[in-house]
Parts: sequence; structure tokens; C-alpha cells
Amino acid sequence: MPRRRLKQVALFAGIAVTGAVAAIGIAAASGGGTNTVAQTISCPDVAGRLPAVPAAAQAEVTSNLALLQRQIVEANQRLVTSAGQGGPAFVQNAILGPLADKRVATIQRIEIAIGRHAARPTGLESLATCTLGAGGAAPPPAANPPATKPPAGAPASTPAAGSGARTISCPDVAGRLPAVPAAAQAEVTSNLALLQRQIVEANQRLVTSA
Repeated sequence: MPRRRLKQVALFAGIAVTGAVAAIGIAAASGGGTNTVAQTISCPDVAGRLPAVPAAAQAEVTSNLALLQRQIVEANQRLVTSAGQGGPAFVQNAILGPLADKRVATIQRIEIAIGRHAARPTGLESLATCTLGAGGAAPPPAANPPATKPPAGAPASTPAAGSGARTISCPDVAGRLPAVPAAAQAEVTSNLALLQRQIVEANQRLVTSA
């Protein structure tokens, strides 16, 4: 084979190898993004574990239940905005730990509010610890299972036994989501927060319009 022809073959082979390496690199990079599973914070249900709430305590209890929901929303937003920060213990130390402390204080206020008018509930502080899971589907700690969510189509509000006070209960959306891509996490978290605010506002309306 003439020397010029050999040079052409070598040049084309080099270009082909370079292109293949670049394609593999691009595929690996895009594949990593596809497999990213965003995480969200999941907390045990407190409202479903409460005893009958006296009517005189209902407004204060509803307000603190709303605060528990806002705390979860804020913690999830912090989880999104701080992605990649700190070491392995960052989420536990900077987000989950402080969240548990806030929830303990709020749950205790609920116990005190009920205790002013009826037997004070005990042991609810065990529901303060939250967990981190993928795509919003993380279950709460096994020792503290959440109350069973009503099926779709169930009555929007249910009476608290013996109290006449009612709260609004909605089917869980976050727990039914598939894995949420990282690129969609912020928007999904924002809309989950909006769903929670809608329930809070409806419960407040329920109290003020009694």
C-alpha cells in the first residue's frame, strides 16, 4: 500500500477513536443525570394519632398542626437549596436534627392545649423524628407508623370522636409520587408545599366558620 494511503487510514482511524471516546463520555454524563433520585423528608403523621380534641382546644391544635406542616415544607426547601453542601452528616445535623427539635416543641404545645380541657395525651413526642427517602416515598420510622390515609373519594372532613370538632383530611400525594428527577425537585416541592397550605387554610376556615 502506498505510504500516502497508509497515512490517510491512520488519520481516519484516529478520528474514529476520538469520536467514540467523546460519545462514551457524553453518554455517561447524561446517564448520571437520568439516574439521579432526589430525596424528600417524610415525617410521621401527628393529626391522625391525636385523641378526641375538645372544641375549646381545636383552634390552638389546628394552628400547631399547620405549623408542623410548614416545618416539613421549610425543611424540604432547605434540602433542595443545600444539595451538595457539607459532608455525609450534613442533612442529619443541619436539617433533620433541628427539624426534630422544632417538632418536639410544637407537639408538646398540642399536648398542653388538649390537656387544659381533657386528659393530656402522652408519647406523641416519639413522632418528632423524620426520615429521608427517595422521591417523596420514604416511609416514617417503623416504630411510629402514620395513621391510615383515607382513600380517594372519602369524606373531606371527619369528626373527632366525642368532641364535635372536625378537621379536614386529604389523600397523601407525596407518598404516591414516583422517583422525582433532580431537575424537577424544586417545582415538585413547591407544589407539595402549596397542597399543604391549601389544607391548612381550609382547616383554619373550618374553625373560624364553625
